[in-house]
Amino acid sequence: MTPTTIVAYLKSDDVQKRIVAETSRRPTSTAVASTYPAIVAETSFPASAGAVQQLLLRFLN
Repeated sequence: MTPTTIVAYLKSDDVQKRIVAETSRRPTSTAVASTYPAIVAETSFPASAGAVQQLLLRFLN
């Protein structure tokens, strides 16, 4: 299989429905029904490596 074939397979509606059902992730296809909102509010990522390190240390401990 070529990378293009694999991507086409993963983006097909049948596979997207299965991904939504089995992994609780949002589909890439708008034709597939999902309980997730179409627009996701993303939080900003810290600008400094030190802040990221502190967040990771607190998360892991």
